[in-house]
Amino acid sequence: SLVIQPNGSAVSPSLCVSTEYPSFRFFVREVSGASPFSSLNVSLRWTILGFLPITTPVATLKPGTTWTLTPVLRLAKALPLLSATQVLTVSVAFQSSFGGTWAIDDVYIDPYRR
Repeated sequence: SLVIQPNGSAVSPSLCVSTEYPSFRFFVREVSGASPFSSLNVSLRWTILGFLPITTPVATLKPGTTWTLTPVLRLAKALPLLSATQVLTVSVAFQSSFGGTWAIDDVYIDPYRR
């Protein structure tokens, strides 16, 4: 698993996203620093015209000390994909806020079922 220190962040490698990948999920737990204010912010990073950076927030997760599967989070559904053939290069960003240390594991990109 990946551990994100208090007020730290991590960004996934780039991946290509089309309408065939509407959502994603992962397992998460707060390792330490559990407070009512602690959260893990999840966002998508992509560019317009190949150089203008955009960040699209998709979730703010609250603490839990046991491994928990996240709700289904928007992936392609959060992006401006105008046709089934359009593809965007995206990274998933995770950021700890208000002092929590988080562990993330098993990020799964959900394909449409055929």
